[in-house]
Amino acid sequence: MITVGGIGTRQNWRQTLLIIFILTLACAGLNGQTSQKAPNGVNADASSKWKRTLAGTPAQPQTKVADRDWPGQEGAASVCLWHDDSLAAFSYTIDDNNAMDIPWWTATADKYKIKLTWFVITGGIGVPGGRLAQAGKWEDWRKVYAMGHDVQSHTVDHMSKETTLPHDQEYGDSQKVIEKNIPGDRCLCLAYPGGGRANDNAIAIKYYVSCRGGVPAINVPGKTPYEQAHNTSQGIVMDPNNKQCVQACLDPKSPLYRGWYCGLTHYVGNHEDAKKMLTDGFDFVTSKPGNFWVGRYRDIVLYGMERDTDKLQSRMVSSGKYELTLTCEMDPAIFDFPLTVKLRINERAKTITATQDGKPINARVIENAGQKFALVEVVPNRGLAMVDAK
Repeated sequence: MITVGGIGTRQNWRQTLLIIFILTLACAGLNGQTSQKAPNGVNADASSKWKRTLAGTPAQPQTKVADRDWPGQEGAASVCLWHDDSLAAFSYTIDDNNAMDIPWWTATADKYKIKLTWFVITGGIGVPGGRLAQAGKWEDWRKVYAMGHDVQSHTVDHMSKETTLPHDQEYGDSQKVIEKNIPGDRCLCLAYPGGGRANDNAIAIKYYVSCRGGVPAINVPGKTPYEQAHNTSQGIVMDPNNKQCVQACLDPKSPLYRGWYCGLTHYVGNHEDAKKMLTDGFDFVTSKPGNFWVGRYRDIVLYGMERDTDKLQSRMVSSGKYELTLTCEMDPAIFDFPLTVKLRINERAKTITATQDGKPINARVIENAGQKFALVEVVPNRGLAMVDAK
């Protein structure tokens, strides 16, 4: 059980944060091994043209990172860097189950209208004994998932030296049991544990499209190592003197501008300083709509890999009527999260409707510098999207 036990509530939040950081570094899977591949797609199978994940870290960004794009003529379009044209992305993850903290986390998420991701160790869930309070029961995790949060894998036994399960069982069996016990959940992501044995990227990506690693850094769009994505294990860093502070994602002068901040916490318990650090961070992240897309870990990596391999074509059929064709290189059996397409529309338009493959899709009108645009949610590889602006 990973806790921050022994930290008095009278200590200041910086001391609490430092201890949480040290413990997290010890447990966050810093021993994950890279596959050392050149940046490329891992195919769904030997005969498939589709990619199941993107391996390695590109030497050059696969996606241009700049300020928001505003297509210059009617009918022109571009894919937004992040969902709903947000400036940056933010996800928050909880490791090692810590089911006793679920009420606090869900109440906090409701307050800020955000969704969280739990990476759970499956071996102890529902098993009577001393760890049941931490592991929780499957009904607990079904309730979490029903609230719109996500439950993903932290292996079967945390890569423990005592159990020495083979990697395929640690990774694959946890995925199977999560999907069996939480109907509708797609377990596509893994958080590498630091239980004492080395992790293995090459085996993990047979099962998962993305693995959260232990490197404390902010992910740069277009250069994200999806097979060992970075996380900021200090919680939500608000100190502007720290180069990994969340504010860097909004600073045009920072190399982390428009980045993806993935935070991590283990046990919260009664540590009020840790709770204040988290709520101060959530206050900042949610304070201004459009600054951060606060999404589940899984949704952010699906969006990122689709965007990094996308191809978009747009055509004005007539003024007010447009066609969008959006494809990507990722496996459509897995990658079904809509990309936000920004489309320049007629300045006289007041309402908008959109369909893809004949089915309604989300779209809304925005304005910039006296010009009108549509933000249209289009799933790659799902057929032609039609937009009607009136």
